[in-house]
Amino acid sequence: MKLQLPELLRRAMTARCLGRLEIVRRMGYRNTSKGLRRLDDWMRGSSRPDPRLVGALARALEISESEIRRCIVADRQAICDEERKERAKNPYFYVYWKWLPLRKLLPGTTEAEAIEVLRQTGRKCGIKVSLDMPSGKIATYFPDSDRVVVCG
Repeated sequence: MKLQLPELLRRAMTARCLGRLEIVRRMGYRNTSKGLRRLDDWMRGSSRPDPRLVGALARALEISESEIRRCIVADRQAICDEERKERAKNPYFYVYWKWLPLRKLLPGTTEAEAIEVLRQTGRKCGIKVSLDMPSGKIATYFPDSDRVVVCG
């Protein structure tokens, strides 16, 4: 999968003859090591800039913020599509908190049964928990309002 943001960063750096350190300095980083690590992550596609840093990155590269944001949105969609394809190969429902799996439900579990398990787990733990479904949908239980929202 080819991501758009790393390609945009490389093109802008090459067109303006900017090095990594120069970009980080232009962005206003005092701790250039931290800035270089972040820039390297963005260029590898392993993370995306925090929304607060998009403006500084755009100014440093002399490109528009909207172009960077468009690439970020396109990359997120591409990653989501890829994850959905991979997830479709796995027939299990998973209940998780943040990124930690809490339960793996047995094959043959219906979507309604899985959502009920999600609700019970969230109530028992008193935390926001999510359900990753084979269909690619994600259901999230919110303890403050005691409701489940299904997305995807």
